Amino acid sequence: MALAVRPKSDYASRLDWDLHRDTITRLYWDERKTLKEVADFMEKEHDFYATLKMYKSRIKNWGLTKNLKSQEAERIKTKVDQGATPTLPVIRGRQIGSKRFKRHLNQVQPHSPTNQLVARRHTHSASPPIPQRLKSPKLLKEAEDCIQAIMSYTSSRFDDHIWDLSSHDYNWGGDTASSWWVDMWVVSDLIEQRRSSPEGFELLEECFDRYGTLIVNQHPGLVSATLCTILQLGGVGPELAESLLRYVAGLSQIKLGPAHPFTRLWTVLVGMGLPQIRQAAFALMTAHMDVIRANTEPGQRFRTIADVHITRRLARFAGMPIQAANGRVFNLAKEIAENMKSDNDIQWLNFTAFIKGAILVDGGLYQEADNYLETIRDDLFGWGRNTENFYGQKGRIMVGLGEYDKGIECFQKGLDIVTKWDRRDLSQEAFAYHHMRNAYRLKGDVEGEEKMKIKFLTSWNSLVSQIRAGRLHPLD
Repeated sequence: MALAVRPKSDYASRLDWDLHRDTITRLYWDERKTLKEVADFMEKEHDFYATLKMYKSRIKNWGLTKNLKSQEAERIKTKVDQGATPTLPVIRGRQIGSKRFKRHLNQVQPHSPTNQLVARRHTHSASPPIPQRLKSPKLLKEAEDCIQAIMSYTSSRFDDHIWDLSSHDYNWGGDTASSWWVDMWVVSDLIEQRRSSPEGFELLEECFDRYGTLIVNQHPGLVSATLCTILQLGGVGPELAESLLRYVAGLSQIKLGPAHPFTRLWTVLVGMGLPQIRQAAFALMTAHMDVIRANTEPGQRFRTIADVHITRRLARFAGMPIQAANGRVFNLAKEIAENMKSDNDIQWLNFTAFIKGAILVDGGLYQEADNYLETIRDDLFGWGRNTENFYGQKGRIMVGLGEYDKGIECFQKGLDIVTKWDRRDLSQEAFAYHHMRNAYRLKGDVEGEEKMKIKFLTSWNSLVSQIRAGRLHPLD
């Protein structure tokens, strides 16, 4: 009996492949099913039709190759025969190469079992450990699902050439997700400062409305911007964080479909709840950045600076220990220092130094922060950049130590710098006036507090107008 010929229109489209990529990858790679078994399952369970030839082509494009190319295998075999330590590529935590080839390596190097072979660069990282605090089997399963989804999503952006992070520098202004994140930092802090003002919540709604564009653009900052914003909003009000999480999950289903790994990530997180998300945040962000690091060169701007921002948010809003956070920032600073390619790298190196101090201040370790800040003063002022940040951080430290007049003096010095710029930084102005107002309040100076309140409200109104005009930009 002749096989029925299926109309071309019935076969899976490129969008269908994208929507079901995670499922196909799991079946073929993680569960080690044959392509025929995968095809039968997909047709029966998902009405997904494709020939074995189509599957082979797509699997190859996704980089899910179980066997080495002959030239690569011969190269490794020659090195091992000469006494070198065997090195096999790893994809999604699995070494590639035939069983026969691996047996040969074990016979030649019996003390170097294949499960200890060193993974080379550009591999997908194994899942990071899940925090022990997630005791419930259900929560552990959900956290694992989230990690698999975030790794699948991040890997696919590189595999499909949607993200290009080959350049050492990075255009932060062109990343709409990073720009949105900066706006949300400001809006979240403003709501925390003025909970009674409806304008802060109106701005928050406008930021929500812009999120659909971020999903369409799929810029590299999307995952970190979304998760870190949810964590930050959780510090302002849990109901705000949960609203954003549900909104992101629902909008992703509409724009990408329920099977897309980006959608699955947020859908599972909705079921976990905010306290558990805080516990799993470190593992999620580590998995995300590990894949990015595997696909970029050391010192690349996005992989270092995005991780610096993420680390501070994890320390401030997700309970990451201060010592661990600053250890991570130190390693990132070291990576930048060892891969200098322009004067801009010095500015970003100074920035990582400020974040280390900010983490100490956020944690209330004011004396330790002050001691640290003084160690970078000479380098900072010798370079002549980021001095306004120095004074802002110094002001927070002085107020934290009860030295209110010194704190006010530092905030004023920072203000004197930013108000002379060609492009006014209204967010820095507003926050400086807010901190000065707080310092006057703590020292019992009612008149000074009232003056700073008026200046803060003036900056607030200007900042609101700037955000609504779309003119608040990230560091670039």
